[in-house]
Amino acid sequence: MECRFCKSRELKLFIDLGETSLAGEFLDKKDVGKEREFPLKVYECQNCSLVQLVDSVPRELLFQSFLSSVAMKKHFEDYAKELCDRFLKKGDFVVEIGSNDGVLLKPLKKMGMRVIGIEPVKYIVEIARNNGIHTIHSYFTSDLAQNIRGRADMVLANNVFAHIEDLDDIMKGIKIVLKEDGIFAFEVHYLLDLVEKFQYDTIYHEHIYYYSIASLAPFLKKYEFEIFEVKRIPTHSGSIRVYAKQLPRRRIDDFKYYVENQKKELVSLLSALKSQDKKIIGYGAAGRANTLLNYCKINTKYIDYIVDESPLRYGKLTPGTHIPVVRPSKEDFKADYIVILAWNYKDAILEKMKGFKGKFIVPLPTIEVI
Repeated sequence: MECRFCKSRELKLFIDLGETSLAGEFLDKKDVGKEREFPLKVYECQNCSLVQLVDSVPRELLFQSFLSSVAMKKHFEDYAKELCDRFLKKGDFVVEIGSNDGVLLKPLKKMGMRVIGIEPVKYIVEIARNNGIHTIHSYFTSDLAQNIRGRADMVLANNVFAHIEDLDDIMKGIKIVLKEDGIFAFEVHYLLDLVEKFQYDTIYHEHIYYYSIASLAPFLKKYEFEIFEVKRIPTHSGSIRVYAKQLPRRRIDDFKYYVENQKKELVSLLSALKSQDKKIIGYGAAGRANTLLNYCKINTKYIDYIVDESPLRYGKLTPGTHIPVVRPSKEDFKADYIVILAWNYKDAILEKMKGFKGKFIVPLPTIEVI
């Protein structure tokens, strides 16, 4: 038994409601006594705070044929107005996961948005289509997301985000279909309201997750989304509307690309200078310099020695690259180029070395020759 979000096995029983029939499985008289029962135990993860069911029920047994427009029309009209007033402009593209009969997409379309709904219940899809809402009859998956033409300005998922077992694939799909600066918005029942109002009757097998901000925020961050606003709303006796956006994508891949290219550029520069018989020395033998030297494989082939102001390093060799470290003296500064390895002190070093006749190479943040 493990947490569905973080895979921790540190789960604590939240409440056990026993072996229970499926809430949406209404019976004909002939089927009385034949209904299926499943464990209804709720656990709290001690690692990530997610409150959840861990016993799975096949999803084809779970979903009720519930029409949002029956009771939620005014709510979604107000919701659509908020989205258009605050985030959307005419012509923007909106995709909704679990769009039901188009109760939210219909007012959005009237306000000038281009809309697509994804809904797994066939007869509800037909109602949505009859209402003029382009609706795909399917569960939302990352594969489906690949086939949606255009990138969305907003992705919506209302009252479905607690029902989906494989949220990993859903989040991958949302990242595929959503623009980098787009918004992901969704509504879910709020754990705090459930606890404060003793709403144990909102616990049933269709609701796999019971969300708090403490569990939602790290989960979304895992997929490079950050919550920028949470709004408490009265639906279902206490829910939240969550707005999230993607974190800037200049992260791991861009960092790796930059570092690899900086290495190539620096080594290429030093190789070219050495091929011209230029004398190159270093300035500053701090720990960060050794990371750079080892990663770039810069040794005495490129740098003759490093001048450092710490007496503890005089006469020593740099770890891994074995470059001699010497004390500062006029004689030791006779070189064509000095690589300022302590580049974070660049300004102070340039001021101190005003009389130097050669040139300086600053390796980071970008390579400079001064």
